[in-house]
Amino acid sequence: MKRFKKSEISEMTELIHGEKPNKKQICPVCKSTCNRKVTKILNQQLELIKEKELLWYSSHPWHGGIDRLFELSHFEWACDSCIEQGKALTSEIEKQKFCDYPPYLMYFDKIRECEKCNDSFTFSKEEQKYWYEELEFWVQSIPKNCKDCRKKIRKKKSVNTELSMLLENGNENISSKNLYRIAELYEEMGKEEKMKMYLTKAKKRMKKENGKK
Repeated sequence: MKRFKKSEISEMTELIHGEKPNKKQICPVCKSTCNRKVTKILNQQLELIKEKELLWYSSHPWHGGIDRLFELSHFEWACDSCIEQGKALTSEIEKQKFCDYPPYLMYFDKIRECEKCNDSFTFSKEEQKYWYEELEFWVQSIPKNCKDCRKKIRKKKSVNTELSMLLENGNENISSKNLYRIAELYEEMGKEEKMKMYLTKAKKRMKKENGKK
C-alpha cells in the first residue's frame, strides 16, 4: 500500500475541498483573528473528536486529519471570548447524531429565511442545542420555516389528523357532539361551506338523539 507524503496529502486535500487551508482562523461570530494556541475550549473539542475517533472519515489520507479539516473550515466553532460573553454555546459532541457531516463544536445564532412567509428569522444557539442534543435531529437538519409558520403547519396537520379520525367511520355513525366538532374544524380550515353543512347535520342529529330519550 502506497504511503503518501505530507505534501501529496496537502495537494489532494486542496483538490478535493476546492480551497486552500486557512492558517489564520477567523471566529465566525466576532470575526476576530484567533490563535489556536489560546483557544482552549476549541482545542478541547477537537481533541475529544481525535481521542474518541468520532469522525470516521477524518483519518483518510485525502482529508488529512482533524486539524487539517479544521483549517479547511469544516467545523462550526467560536472563540473562547464569544463563549464567555454568551454569544456562543459549547456543544456536547457525543450527544449529537452525525455520520457524513461534522458535529457542531459550538452553537451561535443564525439568520435564516422562512420558505413559507419569506421573512427572516433567528435559529438561536439555544434552539440548535435543543434540536441536535435533546431531540437528536441529524446535524444536517435545519429549520426551513420560522417558528410561527412551523406552528401553523403543525396545527394544520393536527386538524387534518383529528378530522380524518372523526370521519373514518362515515357520517351515519357520528354523534351530534362530533358533528359539531367537525364543523369547528372546517371553520378553522376556512372551509365555510363544509362548516355550514356539518353544522346543519349536527343540529338534525341532536334532534334525533333528543327524540330517542
